[in-house]
Amino acid sequence: KISVELDPIHYSNDRKINVIEYLNFDADFFKGKIVIIFDDVVTRGSTIAQFSKKLNEIGAYVLCAISVGRTVH
Repeated sequence: KISVELDPIHYSNDRKINVIEYLNFDADFFKGKIVIIFDDVVTRGSTIAQFSKKLNEIGAYVLCAISVGRTVH
């Protein structure tokens, strides 16, 4: 569940934003599940890393992460 709307990280000047702080995870739902993370655009990979870490902490197994694009500077 998203508790706050955020601008996409690649549009933000705040490079230290922790997206996970703005989300609520249903640990009972994810516990024991195999998860694939989808992200539209990867900028630095930190969001995927944050999601993977959080999902593992609540008992999910992250199989892989997939993105459709990458930000190039």
